[in-house]
Amino acid sequence: MKEQQGEIPRLTRAKWSNYKEFFDLFAKYVDLGKKEGFGSLFESKGGVIFLPLGFIPGDAIVLRWSKSKGWQRVDANPGARAQLSLPPDFIEEGKLPPLVKRFLAAWREMAEALGGNPSPMNFGLAKRLLNGQPPNELRIGFTNFRFRDTDPEAPFGVSLRTDWGGIVVEHIFCPKKLPYLPKEGVILSLDKIIEGGKNPLAKLIRTSAKMEGWAMEACRNHSEKAEEAEEAESDDNQ
Repeated sequence: MKEQQGEIPRLTRAKWSNYKEFFDLFAKYVDLGKKEGFGSLFESKGGVIFLPLGFIPGDAIVLRWSKSKGWQRVDANPGARAQLSLPPDFIEEGKLPPLVKRFLAAWREMAEALGGNPSPMNFGLAKRLLNGQPPNELRIGFTNFRFRDTDPEAPFGVSLRTDWGGIVVEHIFCPKKLPYLPKEGVILSLDKIIEGGKNPLAKLIRTSAKMEGWAMEACRNHSEKAEEAEEAESDDNQ
């Protein structure tokens, strides 16, 4: 999806190829992050960073960030690769393409509002919540979220914490206000949190759980292929 001037397109639809390309890239990012370290937009921590460029699943790029060197493109899915021209060397943030700078700013804003980076999709924390096993903490969000088909895509994220009395809504990031949202600080029961998609919070959790399912499967497939390749190389060397 190419960058548009003005409002973000309202009715983005993802195809199967969008899911495959997006999460294949995510799996490569996870594998690289385990070797080099994961970066953090919230803590200004160097390492590799996975940056969705709008609607998920859609275009995305993997960047390597160093406090001393700047930003370096590592990989991108076909859609992002076609529209972004980035040199192989490290460059200053100011020299990044406008689309990349735009979503770096958008994800930073969300991370700061939620008190930390969104929970990694391959951890499956939203899925655990839906299965009745809420994690201690869960931060989820999208820069391009749509509650109803008639709504424009807009940023929306939440930070949840499990307490003895239920699920605490610690932070809500919703610059363009949505209806039926709980107040920050309120404690909700698990049933109230995930009730049938009747509110933006429930849809956000369900959508996040769906994306986690794709991410976890992609990571498993990537690991299996890497192990098969290592075994084949080992057999060739014997």
